[in-house]
Amino acid sequence: MLLDDVKNAEPIISAQLKNCGNHQFLVIDENNQTYKLNIDKKYRTDKLFWSSLYSIAKEKLWIPVTKKSHQLISNDWLVGVAKSTTPY
Repeated sequence: MLLDDVKNAEPIISAQLKNCGNHQFLVIDENNQTYKLNIDKKYRTDKLFWSSLYSIAKEKLWIPVTKKSHQLISNDWLVGVAKSTTPY
């Protein structure tokens, strides 16, 4: 199931990462509005996390970001599907 198909408490926007230096990123949405990306405290010292963000920015990939808090979505564009009780 896609993230866009789920009713979330906080709206999601598509954004591209733009490196602004020293472990800080700006995100630019589809309307060319710029926001500062807010990084969770638990990821601020994670070298693999930062390496991944730099790679995403370099490739200019679109990522999901929460509209109000400007944070990354941990499960990307996908969400879990509810388990069905009917067999296939």
